[in-house]
This record gives sequence, C-alpha cells and structure tokens, in this order.
Amino acid sequence: MLRRIRLPDLLGLILLSCSIVACDGASTAGSDGPDAGARCASCGYLDPWTAGPYPVGVRSDLWIDETRAALTWTGCGRSSCPRPVPVSIWYPADDSARELPPSSFDAFFSVSEAALQQVVDDLIEELGGDQVDVTIPDFPVQGRRDAPLRAGRWPVVIFSHGAGGVRFQSVFLTEYLAAHGYIVVAPDHEGDATITEINGEIVTVDTRKFIESALKR
Repeated sequence: MLRRIRLPDLLGLILLSCSIVACDGASTAGSDGPDAGARCASCGYLDPWTAGPYPVGVRSDLWIDETRAALTWTGCGRSSCPRPVPVSIWYPADDSARELPPSSFDAFFSVSEAALQQVVDDLIEELGGDQVDVTIPDFPVQGRRDAPLRAGRWPVVIFSHGAGGVRFQSVFLTEYLAAHGYIVVAPDHEGDATITEINGEIVTVDTRKFIESALKR
C-alpha cells in the first residue's frame, strides 16, 4: 500500500538518517574499535528550529509559460491564455536586510478577506459543507520583502505544494532553508492551488478536475 508522507516529516527523516549514518560510520570496525556510546558522544544533531546564519529575503512574481495553455485563468484578454505561474521566492539576504521592517503572513495575500470569503462560500456551495469564516492570519514571518540578495552562489530548491495547497503554505520550512543558504522557489499550480491571485483576479482550484483526479487514485 502506498503511504504518503508530509514534506516536513520527510525532512526530519532525512536529517535523522544523516545523523545516524554520521554517528555509525565506524560500526564495521573491529572489536577493538570504540563502542557505540563513545563513538556518538560527540555526535551533533541538527535542530530544525535553530535559526540560520543568514537573514531571509522574500519576493513574489508572476511568470508566464507561453508553451502551455492556462487551465482556468481567462484574464489575459485573449481567446486562449498562456499558463500563469505565480511564485514566491525565499533567499539568503544581505546583512542590510536586518534593518528592514519585518513582514507578516498576510503580505502574501493581495486580495481582501471579503473577496476570499466569497470564494470560500462559492466552493462550499458547490462541494457542500459547513460555513467557514475566513480570516487572513497576520503572524510575523522572517522574510524581509524584496531585500537584496546576499552575494554568492546558492543552491536552488523547488517547493511544490500538494493538491489543493498554496505556494506559501510551508513558510516555516521555506524560510528555514533560505536562512541556511538555499534559494527556494515555490509556484502556485494554476487550477490546482486552492486559491491564487493573478493580476488582481482570484483563481481557485478546478473542483471537478480535483475530485475526478482524487477518485482515480
């Protein structure tokens, strides 16, 4: 049976596995070698909540894939629209970013709570379910908006949200990676993200396609 695992859990397993491998490197040594306790006395374990050495910058952009057609977006003013790819990018920022004002989670939204509430109401009417009151959370985040990129070359990670997710759903993870020296690019999958905003237009998940896909699994 195929088991699904959440990305944060997978990251934890990878880190744990690395720690075990690092600590057990001498496990095949002869009987004269140090015992497990001695070998691991100096082993360090990476705390996933430890702050990274770099300040974090974040910016959002809209990329257009001209090679593929949009699934649900119709706001391009043409009979057939290209595929929009809204992205958020987290990255190691220059030290000057520490002087910039901190951001908050609600900065990822450019639409009002009233507009989001209408979208949720429409989805509930279509799919059924209880009324949900929409509130955009405003808790603080590490990322400084449009902070200058730190000089240097950095590995790039692509974060892909799951079906019905959004690109900034795991900001705790994307910020953590950026603070430790990674550039993280997270796109919204148009037609598959629960909700995304494209040039002022709210685009929601294609519920029919979403349900049909789930039934085929």
